[in-house]
Parts: sequence; C-alpha cells; structure tokens
Amino acid sequence: MFKKIVRRNLVALMIPVIIIELMLFYMSMQLSLLDEYRCYEVNDISTVDILYREGEQNISFDYGGKLYPAGFDHVNEKKTLGSYYYCFRGSSIQLFILNPKTYEELNSGKQVRINARLINDEATISYIKKEYTDITGLGDDVYDGYIDEVIISEVDYPIFKVKIVRIVQIASLVLLILSFVYTLLALVIPTLSFGFSNKGLFGSRKELIETLDNEIENRLDHKDRFLYITEDYVIKAYISRIVISKREE
Repeated sequence: MFKKIVRRNLVALMIPVIIIELMLFYMSMQLSLLDEYRCYEVNDISTVDILYREGEQNISFDYGGKLYPAGFDHVNEKKTLGSYYYCFRGSSIQLFILNPKTYEELNSGKQVRINARLINDEATISYIKKEYTDITGLGDDVYDGYIDEVIISEVDYPIFKVKIVRIVQIASLVLLILSFVYTLLALVIPTLSFGFSNKGLFGSRKELIETLDNEIENRLDHKDRFLYITEDYVIKAYISRIVISKREE
C-alpha cells in the first residue's frame, strides 16, 4: 500500500513538470521557426537578394574571398561596432559590415564562418553613393544599381536571441527526456522516488518501503484522508511529501 502512495505522489508531481517542459520545448520550437530567430544556411552569397525578398533575415555561411575596406564605419549611439567592406559580384559590389576580428581573419587568408543579418538600408546606400560620387567627381547616377541594396551585416546578427532560443530548446528536450525516464524508473523502483526520507528510522529506503507496506496492510489502526496511523508509525501522505514519524505510546 505504501508503494501505491509513493507512486501516486510521483505521478501527481511529475505530470505538471513534464507538461511545463513540453510547453517550453514547444515554445522554443515555435520561436526557432520565426524569421527573427531562424538562421538559414547559405552556400552562395549571390542569392542574398532572393533570400531577403523571401523573408529570410539571418544567414550563416563560410567565406574565404577577398574583401576591400569601403572606408566607412558602422556606428551606433556614437560607438563603432564594425566597418563596411565590399567584394565584387559581377557587375555590382556586395557590401558587408564586419567586426575587425573577422576581417583580420579573412585578410590573413582563412576561411571564416560568418553569421550575419540581411538588411536593406537605403539611407546608408545613398550616403555611400554620394560619398563615392563626391570623391570621383562623376555624375550622381553613375553608381545607381552598382551597389547591391541588401547588406550582409555581421554586427546586426541577433546572436544572443538565437543562442538563447537554441539553449532553451536543447535544455527543455534534455529535461523532458530525463523526467520521462526518471518517472518510468521510479514507478518500477519506488526507492528512487522523491518526496519521502528515511530520517534515521530505517536502515535504508528499501527497508522503509517494505516496513510501511506491511504496517499499512496488516497493522493499520486508523485512516483519515491523507493520515495513516499504524501500530508503530504515523504516516502523513501529502501529495508534495510524505511525513513519517514513530508513533508515541
């Protein structure tokens, strides 16, 4: 009988835990499908214009090509976060915003994994066109269509948001599996269950369960809801815990 009480409490406590873990996993899965948190693997950066039009915002790709400084810094609230670089892409140039460390690795000839956000900043593109026009002394429309409107920005990539969603997703899945496995094991082996302790009354949890099983089955004096009084013990079987004490004479 005591085993049944232990199993009842185990199920009553673990079901809400498993439900919460399921909800966390489901929420993290849903978030990972949103454009804000999803990262798209790219093999060819020449497709970024298409990806941007399709709604993809975050991309990840390996790059080992040559980049050239564009001569402008990316500043936010008077703080320099990175610099503009460009590469030639056929009849146009592709703009990048990278942090200095990434550019140093690329400049040394390494292939670098870049996580970036696709942005369309018309104001910045117009400013760069104007600066180049002023420097070269060419007409105002000479750079129209020459600079791709979609910028690959490493510094705008939401790295913490993506990581947090990924961590929650993995952690909730691991906890869900562990909780499910633990519940099954504890149902089969009641000594693994939590919610009750020996408190020095018995030599082991196994002895505790066997003794109280016998007490409730064969030596029960009184039962009232959660209270079991046997010839030798008083057992208060709450849902959250089981309190066991020696019966006083």
